[in-house]
Amino acid sequence: MKSEVTTIYAMLDGDVEYVIPQFQRAYAWRREEQWEPLWDDIVNLVQAIADSGSVSETPPHFMGPLVIQKRDVHPDGRPPGYIVVDGQQRMTTMLVLLKAVGDAAEEAGMPDLAENFHSRLWNNLAYDTRTPKVRPVNRRDSRALRAVLSRLASTDDEGVIVDCYDFFNRVAVEYLRGWEDRRVRGQDLLDALERKLETAVLELEASEQPNRVFETLNARAAPLKQFELVKNTIMYEGEVVEDEERAGVLWMPDFDDGYWYQESAGGVSKLDAFLSDWLTAKLERRIATNRISTEFRALLAREKERRHNVGHLTHRLNYAATKYREVDENAFSETLPSSERLLTMRFNMVMPVILWLWDWDSAVGRREKQNVLRVVESYIVRRMRLVLTPGNDTGNRSGRAGQSNQSSLTAAGLNGKPRRKLGFNAV
Repeated sequence: MKSEVTTIYAMLDGDVEYVIPQFQRAYAWRREEQWEPLWDDIVNLVQAIADSGSVSETPPHFMGPLVIQKRDVHPDGRPPGYIVVDGQQRMTTMLVLLKAVGDAAEEAGMPDLAENFHSRLWNNLAYDTRTPKVRPVNRRDSRALRAVLSRLASTDDEGVIVDCYDFFNRVAVEYLRGWEDRRVRGQDLLDALERKLETAVLELEASEQPNRVFETLNARAAPLKQFELVKNTIMYEGEVVEDEERAGVLWMPDFDDGYWYQESAGGVSKLDAFLSDWLTAKLERRIATNRISTEFRALLAREKERRHNVGHLTHRLNYAATKYREVDENAFSETLPSSERLLTMRFNMVMPVILWLWDWDSAVGRREKQNVLRVVESYIVRRMRLVLTPGNDTGNRSGRAGQSNQSSLTAAGLNGKPRRKLGFNAV
């Protein structure tokens, strides 16, 4: 591992590309936690330069380390580049910051100074094409970053990267307006970003696994969500770093939709809730949300022993996610009206049963599936009327409920020798 101290502004000099790989989390910095402290640090640097009258004598500000890994030469003629293993939040923020401050300088009537800020944004390639010098492979972040760098963000755009631009552009405009010698202050601002906002760059050797390094480095920072760890594993096992088409096959683009990021009162996202339910259905035992990534890796290891690759498993994962969303939005006709009634009563515990029944590899017929779901609905409603909860089968009432449930399963035609067994303790 090689290291050097430099600035992100200097790293963006010339034609170079820093790729934010698929195993990275999406852009997640926020105003109060990161943008405001960063802007305060920059303003303090500018003031220190003004007070000393010398850039070289002003102490630098360290904004944290970056970890990168040189990538192979890209076949389509893109410039030399690196995979950003850790620090993509800082690199993305810096690119947006340069655009936002440059736009503020242009608005203040200093187009030449604005050009200096904007000169680090794009690679100018053949045939008059341009690519951002920081390039997220994540489709949502990539689209938002290109929109911000191409023009002033508008109220029609949404997303955290657009919010980042809006914040830095607003504070930069206000800052430059507050000085009569705005050109001097603008130049000091450029000097601070170019020479005094330092970072330590650690470059991994080609043999080091970037996804594992990423997880280790982030273990002590904002914890990675379980679905981020699962995606990390899928992208690495699928040998995907920047192939967007293959990434979209392994991890369906629908997962970037805001639906999956909605959180319950307990702070669990729908995506983590789905993964927990899907693993519960696959493994036939309740999988807690904090065990998702561990259990997924174990499941993948078993699939590989059966000579199934990661694509075999993610095909089934993506199929199940489509069914999960349809059921959750009452749009899957095969489970209605039972699923709608159960979910209205907040019996989300029925989701693993549905995912098990409608699994890609399920051998259960459609009518049998619907019969089973009606049995489950009847089972749960009767337990509610008997004031019973899972694991509270005591007394005669429990025995009668259990006997009645067994009779219902007989009527459904799935008792005796079921094709697979799914214990109700998993529900």
